[in-house]
Amino acid sequence: MANRKALDPTVKLKVWVRCGGRCAICNKYLLEDGLVGREVTVGELAHIIGQANTEHSPRGISTTPEEERNDANNLVLICPNDHTAIDRKQLGDVMTVELVKGLKQRHERRIRQATELASSKDTVIVRLVGDVAGTAVELTRERTGAAALAAGDRFPTYPFSYDQTSVEIDLRNLPNPGTDAYFATACQMIDALFDGPLGHGIATNQIEHLSIFGFARIPLLVYLGSKLDDGIDVALFQRQRVSGQWEWVGNRSVAYTTTAHNHVERATDIVVLVSISAPISRDEIPPHLSGYPVLEIRPKSAGQNTNRFKSKSELASFSEEYRAMLGRIERDYKPYAARIHLIAAAPIAAAIEMGRLRDPNSHPSVVVYQRDGGSGDDRYTPAVTIT
Repeated sequence: MANRKALDPTVKLKVWVRCGGRCAICNKYLLEDGLVGREVTVGELAHIIGQANTEHSPRGISTTPEEERNDANNLVLICPNDHTAIDRKQLGDVMTVELVKGLKQRHERRIRQATELASSKDTVIVRLVGDVAGTAVELTRERTGAAALAAGDRFPTYPFSYDQTSVEIDLRNLPNPGTDAYFATACQMIDALFDGPLGHGIATNQIEHLSIFGFARIPLLVYLGSKLDDGIDVALFQRQRVSGQWEWVGNRSVAYTTTAHNHVERATDIVVLVSISAPISRDEIPPHLSGYPVLEIRPKSAGQNTNRFKSKSELASFSEEYRAMLGRIERDYKPYAARIHLIAAAPIAAAIEMGRLRDPNSHPSVVVYQRDGGSGDDRYTPAVTIT
């Protein structure tokens, strides 16, 4: 680019100080070489709106006058790797002016408020990829990484690979979907992940935050959630049915309510119906569960639909009601209750949350059911047991 105007030294100093000498994206310390530990300046100043108003300048097309583009407010301190990444043409639809500016502002605000305090921004992305009724969705590393980055101030890290791939449980090639063998193998794959490097990283506090993306059958989503206890901070992502994006939209809140049917003293088994994406009738409860108490969770006013769960507020409201329902089982049926039979029509995030909210030290085992479309009568059958 010809006649590139040099940055004013005072502007450079201002950006370095505001960023605390650290990369505004990955938080890397930029006054020391990572290879030999020698003090050397390795940071770079990147333009948020490109320096020139041309397509060849990353994010350059803008109404902002070119004479204002070398101001400190339009510059961000980042490491060479992230500088290369945000300026790549292939990432232009992700690394927008708004996104880069937001990363800069959040980083500088944190540095100003707590310069001396440790504040990890890393998140490890976990992807559970399967199919539902023969349907698969795009759940690529690029899409999940962009969603995690856009959701807040967390930066995706990849501690188990050299090629920047997230942790993935890929169920798409498992044979005979929906069978007992399919569910058993899928649960073993989930166990292997949490019993291996990921679990070790969580136990040793090397991993402090997970971003969870899942597209699979409800029993497996619940099982995945059961591996996410209170020892790790977790962000759940919901795929929006209309847009196909993995994001939370707006702040709409929906209240939920629990209705009890057929209370039985000293019951050993309790049936829990969760009707969010679609209504589940008590007539659909399998015959071998007849006579057991039933607790039914539904939206209080709005009907069930497949586009439920647009906002985090909806997830929080459901979580509160589901937690209260588990408390009700403890209060009314402990110590006799041995099993919860969970039959759910629920969005992805709700299914994972149901597994996550169960406390293995306090709550009964959970048998999660699937709708068995291959049985001829579309009945619910047991699929996964969580102990």
